[in-house]
Amino acid sequence: MPNSTTIENKSVYWEKGQHDQLLVLVFNSDFRTPLSERRPHEFFELTERLKCSRIHCVDRKFVFYHDGLDEKHPSIRSSAALLRELIHGLAPKVTIVLGASSGAYAALVFGHLLGLDHVHAFGPVTCVLPDYMKEHAQEDSESRWQRYHALWKSPNADWGLFDLAKVLKDYNGHTKYYLHYCGGYDRDRLASERVSGLPGVTMCPYDCNHHYVVVHMHRENILKRLFPIGRSGN
Repeated sequence: MPNSTTIENKSVYWEKGQHDQLLVLVFNSDFRTPLSERRPHEFFELTERLKCSRIHCVDRKFVFYHDGLDEKHPSIRSSAALLRELIHGLAPKVTIVLGASSGAYAALVFGHLLGLDHVHAFGPVTCVLPDYMKEHAQEDSESRWQRYHALWKSPNADWGLFDLAKVLKDYNGHTKYYLHYCGGYDRDRLASERVSGLPGVTMCPYDCNHHYVVVHMHRENILKRLFPIGRSGN
């Protein structure tokens, strides 16, 4: 990318883009999936094509970012302080936040805490309280349940951020939240409906019946419409 500055550590990648009026901030979900092993930064190719400024974050502890991004930023709030500094340095006019599944949870949390412009949450998790997960995540794998228990035992866990219905109710007055989900997939539909009607929230159901709403949106040529640069053809 011309005239870009690239810095990378174990959990954060960021660079100033040619179209630096737009910043896309991405929160990865499950780093251990076969797809993410091959391409560890979700939405990486998309943001590269946009030539915008970008920040990509990885949750290497697999606890919904509650253990932070690195040793110097070992919590959600300290990581938010880091991201605020990075965003200030990149100086965008508009910031769009992306995340799928657990990354969607992080996108909603950080978008709220930082007061960013637009959050697109794909197949979002909106509550990680034990009782809720025991009711709605019974079919998840043993490895996922190990991560849930690690979250609940973490000394860095911010329990006040576990239920996004309560978090987003305290509106920051600026952020717009778009929840994208397959209307035929009950788990994501119910998770999204928990925050329906809250300030700034727009529900975006699609005619599909699985967790991978991003795949559906890509196939239907919907995904690129979320970005003003992609629409303008610049």
